[in-house]
Amino acid sequence: FGGTVEVLAVRVGVGEVVAEGQAVATVEAMKAEHDVRSPVAGTVASIDVRAGDEVGPDAAIVTIGG
Repeated sequence: FGGTVEVLAVRVGVGEVVAEGQAVATVEAMKAEHDVRSPVAGTVASIDVRAGDEVGPDAAIVTIGG
């Protein structure tokens, strides 16, 4: 899918430790909800979007540090 999606919810907070594969946000695309999963384990350094934002395929939703 190459268009934009709407961020419905961010499911983690800054400073939270996340596991690889953990759902960190929920987006809506083509009238369906999808989880966005962390590609790595680490600590959430920043939240880069808010619920309601429209984001493209290359947009950062959260930043995770080691």
